[in-house]
Amino acid sequence: LDASSPNNLVAYRIQSGAQDKFIIDASTGIIRVSPGANLDPDLTENKTSLYHLEVLAIDGGIGREQRHSQVSVDIAIEDVNNKPPVLLDPGQVYVKENTP
Repeated sequence: LDASSPNNLVAYRIQSGAQDKFIIDASTGIIRVSPGANLDPDLTENKTSLYHLEVLAIDGGIGREQRHSQVSVDIAIEDVNNKPPVLLDPGQVYVKENTP
């Protein structure tokens, strides 16, 4: 609500939890996947599918006039079945010709 510059300028940063997988735009607060990051739960240590980030917003005030706020951001990764099925000796299988 502070309309005077520089106090009304807000900068954002990720305090913790990004694990080099996420970045934040310091001026807009938009969180994106880091270039080259792999979020496939099958390829991450301990099959990680939930990330908990702590994000901090700081205004442009100086000294005691500076204000800040922190928020938790949870990012859930939905794993998709992106691997072909493997049939280990299924025996005899019948599939209709018009089956998708």
